[in-house]
Amino acid sequence: MGSEMDYTYEERQRDINAGLYTRFFIENEAGEVLFTLADEVAHVIEATLQLADLGGVALEEVFAVELFMADSAEGALAAAAPSGGIAVTTGAQLAEITAEIHLSVGTDGTGLMVIEVTQATAKDFWIAVKLPSGRLAVSPVLAFAG
Repeated sequence: MGSEMDYTYEERQRDINAGLYTRFFIENEAGEVLFTLADEVAHVIEATLQLADLGGVALEEVFAVELFMADSAEGALAAAAPSGGIAVTTGAQLAEITAEIHLSVGTDGTGLMVIEVTQATAKDFWIAVKLPSGRLAVSPVLAFAG
């Protein structure tokens, strides 16, 4: 039967280093969203969302997040959906929680999702993303001219 003394210094260091390697390099947590908004074209604004770690480094993994339309920069759930809806063009819509307002979305293999928001009248929206950690990230304003 082995004892604690059979556990060599090298084995212990290997296990400690493996734990640190896993914590800092493999299990990166999505801590923020990098938003890029295109100009409105024919009542459509395209939004590119890249998941990143807390240091702003893009994460090249598949993530599932909750995405919803908001009426304010604080992330308050929108009272009404965009008139033309939301289309996920990169990544995948996993579920529609509340019609055209609250969605479950999966990123592509590079932590990226692209959505198109269509609104025919003048209205401001924000995109709020609830990350797997529970943190909320809110986009700059999507200002529709109508």
